[in-house]
Amino acid sequence: MQAHIHLDESIGAKYAILPGDPARLDKIIPFLENYEEVTFNREYRSITGYYKGIKILGMSTGMGGVSTAIGIEELNNIGVTTLIRIGSCGTLVPGI
Repeated sequence: MQAHIHLDESIGAKYAILPGDPARLDKIIPFLENYEEVTFNREYRSITGYYKGIKILGMSTGMGGVSTAIGIEELNNIGVTTLIRIGSCGTLVPGI
């Protein structure tokens, strides 16, 4: 069991979709079959389901690089090999 994401190898997913905001996982749910809410610890909310027969893990990472890095490291520890970051970004510079 990983300390922060509260998941282990039994999750059985090789693919993860990573929004920052835990609420954004709700936008992924309609695309999944056999959706299941798995864990929620700190900023790390996790769901699983199947997309076109492939098991997918959805996990929020919270704000910032540090919490994302912790989540990614722990996902690697449990055998997740492919990560897709989704969401938005911002800037303080106009025109970007």
